[in-house]
Amino acid sequence: MAEASRQQRILTKQEITALLTACTDKFDRMLIKTCLGHGLRNEETVTLQQKHVNFGNTGVDIERENTKSPAGVRFVPTLNSLGDIPVQEDFINWVNCRTENPDDYVFPSPRTDSHISTKYFQDLMRDLAWENGFYPQLDSKEEITEEVPEPKRVRPHALRHTYGTRMYENGVPPKELSDTMGHKEMQTTMDLYAHLANEKNRDVLNEAAKNWD
Repeated sequence: MAEASRQQRILTKQEITALLTACTDKFDRMLIKTCLGHGLRNEETVTLQQKHVNFGNTGVDIERENTKSPAGVRFVPTLNSLGDIPVQEDFINWVNCRTENPDDYVFPSPRTDSHISTKYFQDLMRDLAWENGFYPQLDSKEEITEEVPEPKRVRPHALRHTYGTRMYENGVPPKELSDTMGHKEMQTTMDLYAHLANEKNRDVLNEAAKNWD
């Protein structure tokens, strides 16, 4: 599983900035920020409802039917920012500008009474990535299919994996990260991110070896 983790796309700060800058539509920009700023799955992001926003603790409550989490509900705090990219203030303002009906969706579909589809989010990420030159090896956007290896594919899950990776790299304990990500088992978290600790240990050991007499 650790090998599988290496095959997931991890976005750099520059790539995230490029994606958000390319979003001329506030709706789309907030969709990306919400997913990345909470480490949510595609489906969890698009199905968020007003009642899921926890203003008291500043975060979102993900219900069991919309997640793989074993618990009934998992709480995910809203990050203040992603580096110098504001998240919490923008998210709260976005929600406050929506309807007061608790059952309404945070990202409603313009065509139906439901939420936008996971395909909408997939297509958005594909289009933005293509426009920003994330696929230099391809000749056209139509070539962005499942045949493209995971490390090169930019999709909503890349936002979630980037969140988990950065949290782990910056010292969030595996148990807390597992709860936040909504993994069914602790082993899933370890399989996904343990190789990062191995790489960090390698760097520490190599640095220490430089000081040997």
